[in-house]
Amino acid sequence: GLSISSNYGFYGNINFQHVGHIYANDSNTVRSEAYELSNVKLGYKITLKTKFKINAFLGVNNLLNQKYVSQLQINASSFGANEPRYYYAGNPLNYYGGIKIGYLFL
Repeated sequence: GLSISSNYGFYGNINFQHVGHIYANDSNTVRSEAYELSNVKLGYKITLKTKFKINAFLGVNNLLNQKYVSQLQINASSFGANEPRYYYAGNPLNYYGGIKIGYLFL
């Protein structure tokens, strides 16, 4: 990952994660495929003379819109006549933003 910040209150970060394939059962017959995820966040922080702190930010998760397994159930069992469910899909490309407001009591 890479994080930057300036003396003017602007900041940002980007990170990259590579996950190799993972076997989902003891016999190594089921496995998840490898994937890469990238996330980006940009923001601005300021402390006002009134002791209020404001932090506004925007971000993007899964920047490259990869299909990936966010949760893997090792040795999953089945219910009824259904096949075991080993994989739970991760979120596609998504955006977020927010504003944090705080007050300094000191």
